[in-house]
Amino acid sequence: MRARTRKNTATAMMKSLLIGIAILAGTGASRASAAEIELRGGIYSIDKFLDYVMDEHPKVDGPVYGAAILFGDRGEVVNHRVSLDYASASGEGKWRREKDSGSGKVEFEFASLSYAAIFNIMPSWRVNPYIGIGAGVGYGKASASGNLESTSIGGSTSGKSYIPVIVVPAGIRVKASDRIALAVEGGFLDGLYVTGNLRFAF
Repeated sequence: MRARTRKNTATAMMKSLLIGIAILAGTGASRASAAEIELRGGIYSIDKFLDYVMDEHPKVDGPVYGAAILFGDRGEVVNHRVSLDYASASGEGKWRREKDSGSGKVEFEFASLSYAAIFNIMPSWRVNPYIGIGAGVGYGKASASGNLESTSIGGSTSGKSYIPVIVVPAGIRVKASDRIALAVEGGFLDGLYVTGNLRFAF
C-alpha cells in the first residue's frame, strides 16, 4: 500500500511538472525571439554530503550529462530552462564513522527532469555570468557493499526510488556567434557538479 502511494505521488508530481513546463514553454515561445538547445557534460560528486556523515570515506564521483531547451532571447535577463540530466557516482575504499570502520563500495545513479529560471547578469555583454534556481523530479538507484573491520562481517544493500530534485546552476556564458554560445557551469543537482555547456540558437 505504501509503495503504491509513493508511486501515485511521484506520478502526480511528474504530471504537475510537465504541465508547468508546458505552460512556461508556451509563454516563453510566444514572447521570445529565439530558443536554444543546450548540451553539457562534466563531473558529478557527492563527497561534500558524505563529509557531514562520515569521518573518513573514499572519493565518490562520476560523470554527468544533460540536454536542455532554453526559452527566451539571449538579451533577456530571465530565461526558462527545461533539462533532462543523468548523473552517476561511485567510490571504493575505507569508510569510518567514530569507532566503526571498514572497507566497501558505493554506487549511485539517477536521471532527472527539471525546470530552472536562469537569471543573466549583464545579458547584452558578450561574456556574462548567470545564476539560477529550479526543481524537478528524478529516479535514482543506489547500492553499497562492504565489510566491518571489527567483525569481518560483510553485507550489501540496494534500493531505487523517485526523488525530489533541487537545481541551483551558476556559470559564465560566452557568445561565440549569433547562434552558438559556450558556458562553464557549476552548481547543485542533488550533488555538486561542474560542466562545459554548448548552446545552439534556432
